[in-house]
Amino acid sequence: MFHIHYNCLQCGKLFRTKNSLDKHISCYHVNFYKTIRKEKRKRNRVEYIQEQIDKKEKEKEKEKEKEKENEDGGETEFIEEGEINTSNNFINSYGLEDIIHHNKDNQLPTQNNIKNEQPLPNFDRFINEFDEMWIEFYILYLESKISSAQAEKILHFIEKFFLSKRGGKDFPKQCEHSRKRSIN
Repeated sequence: MFHIHYNCLQCGKLFRTKNSLDKHISCYHVNFYKTIRKEKRKRNRVEYIQEQIDKKEKEKEKEKEKEKENEDGGETEFIEEGEINTSNNFINSYGLEDIIHHNKDNQLPTQNNIKNEQPLPNFDRFINEFDEMWIEFYILYLESKISSAQAEKILHFIEKFFLSKRGGKDFPKQCEHSRKRSIN
């Protein structure tokens, strides 16, 4: 008996195996499926970013509640000036502590020194791969937990990481102009 498992979304043809469907797609409907994948990725990325923002807001609310409870006599942790908070998962999981500690000033970011430093390049070139790592890094930057000088060093580390994963292929040069723009 002939069982049909796969059908083409564009033309509706039926196929017995995934390989035969893939061959059909590669011959006839490559652009159609590429646009579907792009839309799906965009939708997933937006949902993921929204989830991350919601998580951060909930964490802030919990911290505020803890601070209210601790006002009566609990102990709170303070970071001394010149010390960098590396307790977050992103820095520890990707081994970026050394990169951040190589910062000459070794200071916590303030609004003044963030505005005066070089802007970061455009993040779009990394968004197709390793979304979680990149978005978490971007959120840390937006929340000013790391300064843009530290972020630039992390960026170079991530570029080398991507190059090693891709077998040494160069990145597209389309985003180089964004290094000159400032992030507002």
